[in-house]
Amino acid sequence: MNSPDKAGLLKKQGNSRLRDWKSRYCAVKDGTFCYYESYEAYCIATPINSIYCGTLKAQISDRARFKFEVIVPYRTYYFMAQTESEMMSWIEALNKAVAAALTDLKSSGSTAKELIQRIYEEPSNAYCADCNAPEPKWASINLGVVVCIKCSGSHRDLGVHISKVRSLELDVKAWTDDMVSVFHKIGNRRANEYFEKTLDTNTYPRPPPDSDMKIRESFIEEKYTRGSWSAVLKSPVEELNRQLMEVVQTEQLHKTLALLMSGADVKFIDNKLDPSRRTPYLMALACGQKAQAQLLLLNDADPVLPQDNNEPTDLDIPVDLEGMLEKKGPNAIQSYKKRKCVLSGKILKYYDDHDSYKNEIDMHKLVEVELAESEQADDDRNADDYHYLRIRTDTRTFLFREKDRNYLSLWYDALKATQVFGVPIDKQPKTQNGIPLLIHKCVIFLENKIDTEGIYRISGVKTRIEKLRLTFNQNIHEVTLSDEHHVTHDVTSMLKQYFRELPVSLLGPWNLQLTEAVQIDDETERLYQIQDLIYELPGTEFHTLKFVIQHLYYVAQQQSVNKMGSENLGVIFGPTLMSTHEVGSEFNPHEYQLITTLIDYFPWLFQVNVELEANKGKELKLAEAELRKIMSNIDAPQGSVENSWIVEVFHNQNSLNIKIESGQTLRDVSAEILYRAKLADGDYALHEFLCNGQLQRPVHLSEYLLNTTVTLWEERVQRSWLAIDYNSIKEKLKIFEPPPPDSIEQGSLHMFEAKKKWREVQCKLSQDNFTYSKLKVKTSLNLLNYTWYLGCETNLSPPTRHCFTLRCVSPTRDHKDDMFKVFCAADDAEMWRWLYRINYVKFKEPDYRLVRSKRATLQNPNNRNSFILLDSRLPT
Repeated sequence: MNSPDKAGLLKKQGNSRLRDWKSRYCAVKDGTFCYYESYEAYCIATPINSIYCGTLKAQISDRARFKFEVIVPYRTYYFMAQTESEMMSWIEALNKAVAAALTDLKSSGSTAKELIQRIYEEPSNAYCADCNAPEPKWASINLGVVVCIKCSGSHRDLGVHISKVRSLELDVKAWTDDMVSVFHKIGNRRANEYFEKTLDTNTYPRPPPDSDMKIRESFIEEKYTRGSWSAVLKSPVEELNRQLMEVVQTEQLHKTLALLMSGADVKFIDNKLDPSRRTPYLMALACGQKAQAQLLLLNDADPVLPQDNNEPTDLDIPVDLEGMLEKKGPNAIQSYKKRKCVLSGKILKYYDDHDSYKNEIDMHKLVEVELAESEQADDDRNADDYHYLRIRTDTRTFLFREKDRNYLSLWYDALKATQVFGVPIDKQPKTQNGIPLLIHKCVIFLENKIDTEGIYRISGVKTRIEKLRLTFNQNIHEVTLSDEHHVTHDVTSMLKQYFRELPVSLLGPWNLQLTEAVQIDDETERLYQIQDLIYELPGTEFHTLKFVIQHLYYVAQQQSVNKMGSENLGVIFGPTLMSTHEVGSEFNPHEYQLITTLIDYFPWLFQVNVELEANKGKELKLAEAELRKIMSNIDAPQGSVENSWIVEVFHNQNSLNIKIESGQTLRDVSAEILYRAKLADGDYALHEFLCNGQLQRPVHLSEYLLNTTVTLWEERVQRSWLAIDYNSIKEKLKIFEPPPPDSIEQGSLHMFEAKKKWREVQCKLSQDNFTYSKLKVKTSLNLLNYTWYLGCETNLSPPTRHCFTLRCVSPTRDHKDDMFKVFCAADDAEMWRWLYRINYVKFKEPDYRLVRSKRATLQNPNNRNSFILLDSRLPT
């Protein structure tokens, strides 16, 4: 690799059971990232591994230790730098390499239209594999079938351990040539020759394209989950494994699929016949069968290369627990044998007496794990001395035993922690704000369902709730709740179950202090005391409580429709959120009272401007859709994973990559920006610059950063950026007093028209409407849909330099030409008078200064919507 974009030494975590860190020389260039044994190996171009950056994501793993992770679809690599700046430099270089790889992919002609045409070169792919609908645009990449959008939803419900769904239109950049080759060599025809081998369409007809969803789901579940009509190969596993090793050396991918579906082990190693210990994946690579290797990867093969490590049995992730257990064989007559067990992430592997890999249990398929004091199937005369661990997946049950119950409990806790139900809140996957992912997904789904009658009172259907629980437990990151496939009361019932099954309830440890505070007679003192206790909560509990109570507040606002007022919600969520889980403890009426108070006084207690948040929430959904649309058409280094985005911020010519989530305001990441820029609290603000810096404005702390990101990538406002600068607007706006409620601002301004013409117009601002009149024609702008900027584009030749621009930020605007409205004032004072009133419509208070805290206090104890920002510590 000559003249790399970046090169140098990093420490890489190895694959051995020691998980040791070794120094590796790394280099990145033109969409490829390589790591070498040493600098000498780099000079002679012999890398340990070469990673294609087109499907790569680099992100921080442990900021304190300068660790970052490189994620590809089949594996995660861990690296460690010596300084934070070096770590960020590598992440930026890798993200640029991603953009370079995707640019190459686009220049090679891999647009959505061309990809679809390539997939349809296999004629059977032009019709849905399940319902025969024409021109399907989705695919199950591990099964090698192309399906329509309706069937793709049913495939998602099967779970990623059965079907991994990708779009031919939305995921274009993830489709490599090898993946396309898989669909040429398997395709719908050959796949159905296996999956529908014994299907009698007279007895069980295939669903038509317009079939009912329940009929479609039933057919797809029978076809892929149960394999009711599959041509299953009836050979012992050893024979299937041997055949798999032979077939992967050929181009017969349909035979490989049949072997995998029949039970062949994708990670099989033949120690006797193959001293090099190659897996089917490595054998396919050695024989130049890239499409075979791709199919194996898509079906969970380990991509460990021989040069990287001679033990392809451990993924490059930390070991959570390791030790000896006795395991019962798969047949009833087989006895228990000692097995070395290693739990890494969601994979439990076990080895024989000679440390040779035997098999593994994928926790993505886990249905239940339980401890038992006895096991009827154990006829050992010493069975009474043992305790048992039962692991049930969707295909079989595994039995382990151990005499030391405490030791076995360690295994139970570790396996349970791979799930979400019944797991401590601090061990669950979370959003960047620390909100458990299950809560976040449920509440987002329920946003538009809050007017459902009895939303939290009426129970859902038990079988559907159990299925939904299982889906979240098996792979929460892949769960997508949708109106088409999920029912409101099923989701709310599951959410209540989730809270009830937490080992430690959300507010349980603070039950006594909070219930004492809610009994204080004086209302003002009571509210102050509750607020103080809330802000003493740890970060995860604080942000989760705020998120949940905000949702319940909106539910209570619709009580005339849903019949669920704050008192009803308090009765339901009091014991749910505050239970101490003590045996024999009685329900405490003060728990209901506290939750009711949190709901009633939510805007003040959690410093939320409810009206503004409601309007922003609607804009946010449109903005996120707009951003995904924009970024699907350009080669941008920004991206999204689980609704997370990378935003670039400049400070003193330095570039900072800030990770945001779709629901985060500038206030939420204000402390992070100051920390990354190495700035203390002061008069700093985040500024947005458009049109090569000719337009600028400070970003308000309450603004959603996702909306700002959309602005930076829109076609009309390219050459735009975000930067940290002094809060100069503070001095300009502080001289103005808040206007009376029904006051009107009016006067004359010059407005730009086409062909560099400026016309004097009469302007009037009343409430949130800005009206200007020219030639007796009045035009009204809703200022909630506009953002103001200082300045205008210089090629407009303004009559004075006191200009400001109103830019439409509504994603539903009709035409790009309506994006900008440019006005010019006679002097500086007049310009700022208008800008203060325009700013007041949206934000009331000019809160632009970046701060490390966000605490509120009461201005009027009896006004639940009023608050003042103060500088005081918040939990991190």
